[in-house]
Amino acid sequence: MEMANKPVAPTKQLTHQQTPNASEYKIQFKVGGGKQMQKEDANQFNSQAAPFIPMSPQQRHENAQILQSPQNRQPYLLSPQHQSPQLQFQSPNTKDLKPQQFFSQMQTNQQPKQIAQQSSHVSPTLMSQNSQKVVNYTNTFALQEELKCLQQQSIKMTQEIQKLESEAERVQSVQLIKELEDKIKLLNQMNKQLLLDNTELMKVPNLLALRDLIVKYQNDRKVAYNQLAVLKNEIQNYRMRCEELEGKIKSDNSQELGDLVQELENKVQTLILENDRINLQLKNGSNLASSIQKQKHENDLVKEKLIKSRKEEEALKQSCQKDEIKLKLYEECNDKLKLLQDENKRLQQILNDSELNQNDLNSLQEKIQVIRSDNDRMMRQLKNKQ
Repeated sequence: MEMANKPVAPTKQLTHQQTPNASEYKIQFKVGGGKQMQKEDANQFNSQAAPFIPMSPQQRHENAQILQSPQNRQPYLLSPQHQSPQLQFQSPNTKDLKPQQFFSQMQTNQQPKQIAQQSSHVSPTLMSQNSQKVVNYTNTFALQEELKCLQQQSIKMTQEIQKLESEAERVQSVQLIKELEDKIKLLNQMNKQLLLDNTELMKVPNLLALRDLIVKYQNDRKVAYNQLAVLKNEIQNYRMRCEELEGKIKSDNSQELGDLVQELENKVQTLILENDRINLQLKNGSNLASSIQKQKHENDLVKEKLIKSRKEEEALKQSCQKDEIKLKLYEECNDKLKLLQDENKRLQQILNDSELNQNDLNSLQEKIQVIRSDNDRMMRQLKNKQ
């Protein structure tokens, strides 16, 4: 709110990062109809050095395209009755200022930043300030007028911010308060941007720096034209070389055709001799081919026998494995039977030696019955596996 009343920061040298985008300003290149009288003024740059203009109309057109911005490139033709093109910077924040003449060689990336555009919800009084005006940034009076206009707009924006804040205090709706806060933030950002643009307007380089920059651009264009001329010469030499090669091909065509025919005849004769030799080898090797066929048939029979023997061997291995498994089962069962027989003998001996009542005898008989059933089950399993 108090930013508009603060003094402008001291001027500093502009850097490439502080330079505004070229797309944020409208640039128009105009050609004057006749010579206009210009007053000698210390604030207006009037160089006596004429801009570098090629003599060729095509190069003059290319020169105009190099100097024009990509967004506002307009074809222009120079005539002896016209002056050099003029560059005009249009700012959205000033009005009622006459256009000032300037050299068209000024690079577009040296344009000052566009003042931040006001959002759609700003009052119409602020929107009316966005009329595009022409400013000559080498004129001190124009800069002062621009600064005053920006300060007035900053004050109006500050008043608008205060008005929005007072409205936000009176309104109880949360959604409306949030919208008003967003508007206040946006206006604060716009106010800061305006102050930054004010300081940048005071940092415009002096006339000598602009003149040096123009001379540098002219030298760069001369270098570019020299490189273009070198490329054109190389293309011309390449075309001449192609024409020379075409002439040589036409002159040597008959001799080359004769050599080619002779070479083809030699190759055909060589192929005929090679064909005769191959035919002779085929006749001599017919018997060899039949013997080879017989040997292949015998080899096939041997392979079939070998496959059959391998299958029989695998079947024998499987049967041997089954027999081995059966033997192992027999041995295990015999061992278990022996153990059971020994256990029966031991139990029988215990029964004979000990005096047992009827209950003990019944329990022993039950155990013997269980063991007997186990033995029968094992015998049945052995028979089934056999």
